[in-house]
Amino acid sequence: MVQISRKTFTVTPTGVGRPDYSQNVELSVEPEIRSWQEEYQHFEEIAVAAGTSVTTEIPITAQTVVIVYDFFLSVPRNVLLHMDLEFYTAAGAWATIIEDSGYQNVPIHYSRGFPLFRKYRVTITNYGEVAVRCRFSAHGTVTEENIYYGEIVA
Repeated sequence: MVQISRKTFTVTPTGVGRPDYSQNVELSVEPEIRSWQEEYQHFEEIAVAAGTSVTTEIPITAQTVVIVYDFFLSVPRNVLLHMDLEFYTAAGAWATIIEDSGYQNVPIHYSRGFPLFRKYRVTITNYGEVAVRCRFSAHGTVTEENIYYGEIVA
């Protein structure tokens, strides 16, 4: 039989640099959903005439929360596009999530995710001189609304 000897001791930090947090238990302020989740992907092709805007409303299934991390808009031509994203609030009004512009594509990324509950809409403006067929996509996760709220409260 082999005998194992263990010794533990504390090392005091010295010098400058990044502090060592490994001895502490850190809690996250971001809700971490540990239950049922499903991948969310929405793809849509939207025709937009030259110099006009088109608004498309996207519904979300009742009693679910979509946490979106990426929105992407692209066209196969080098035209200036503007994308305005809005969500439907509990008060029954539309509020802007973000708006951005770009030539040929408009990528938007949220590292922490943006929760959407009832529906959201995208307004695409084509500043070009030709009509285009835009490809819009949204990517994230879906979970049940009661689980989402339960994880935030817990």
